[in-house]
Amino acid sequence: MNIRGGRSLASLAALLVAITAACSSSNTTSAANPTGGASAGPVSGTLRIFSFEDELVPQVLKPFEQANPDLNVQTAVFTSSDEAVTKLQAGFQADVVNVCVRDTQRLVDLNLIQPIDTSRITDWDNIIPAFKDFAGVKVNDTVYMVPNEGGVAGLIWNPKLVPDGLTSWKDIFENPALKGAATIEDSPYYSIAIGALALGYTDPYNLTDDDLAKVRDYFIAHKDQFRTFYEGDSQFLNLYKSGEIAGGMGFNDYPVTLAQTGQKADFLPVPNGTLTWTCGWAIPKSAQNLDAAYAMINHYLAPPAQDYYAENYNYWISNQKSIDALPDKVVKDLSLDHPDVMQTAIATQIASNYDEWLKTWAEIKAA
Repeated sequence: MNIRGGRSLASLAALLVAITAACSSSNTTSAANPTGGASAGPVSGTLRIFSFEDELVPQVLKPFEQANPDLNVQTAVFTSSDEAVTKLQAGFQADVVNVCVRDTQRLVDLNLIQPIDTSRITDWDNIIPAFKDFAGVKVNDTVYMVPNEGGVAGLIWNPKLVPDGLTSWKDIFENPALKGAATIEDSPYYSIAIGALALGYTDPYNLTDDDLAKVRDYFIAHKDQFRTFYEGDSQFLNLYKSGEIAGGMGFNDYPVTLAQTGQKADFLPVPNGTLTWTCGWAIPKSAQNLDAAYAMINHYLAPPAQDYYAENYNYWISNQKSIDALPDKVVKDLSLDHPDVMQTAIATQIASNYDEWLKTWAEIKAA
């Protein structure tokens, strides 16, 4: 999936997990449930879910519907965070929305989502601290989203074509082994940040117009290094399997997915420059059925649902109880027993001057 990272945000699994689930309480309160406490028993009425497509697979959603036979579940899909924000701004009605941490701030600023009452989140205290600590889970010390899944964007390469491997973002632009065969995801919040990190910037989401111009010029100066800018997981995997790309920016789940078809790929979180994605659930201001919204969020945070995404989508998951329920091989393959990278990684963000980022990326692609 990584429909979130740009994708369903991208991924660094190793970084995430084995930190024992330290209890981390929230001081958040919400008018949604002034008395606190999780809803007991089945819920009823209508629940409107607005989400990336991967969160609506029948293997996960159907058990929730079966447990709540009097609930009318209605779903709507979006393909990008920008689309979701635009539709919510236009008045689209939903009770729960799939949100990535890069978007939480702008959703709060636009008054589109409400605080989460963490007393209604059954497994809140079991969420790994590395997930809870990401900017975007909280805004101004108030919890606005429940993190479910994540991953990391790092360096990936074909060891046959790049025998010496890759060690830095700069390699994507300048390593001769990738000439004409490098790739980066076609998402400004990844691509421009990676260009800035390659140039030595340490805060890649705080770029002035002059900084953006330098990133643009760097991309253009090394245009012949790139085969293409890929759109989504499927395109990356197809390009890799066909040999059209030798390496570049990818997500930690890609080597696992490629191995399932007999393909070998190496992956490295970038020292001092690993980018992460984290997505979960938020409650829009337009929500009408709060009991059902919290019940659904609890369902998706519980081990059966989380484990499905770990085993079938190779996502990192946030609930320590869910990780403990996984086979040892899955934990090892996804590096869920190594939370160190996630703790020091850079969360993917939407910069305050994102309109200029979009303009810069358009100029890069048109060059």
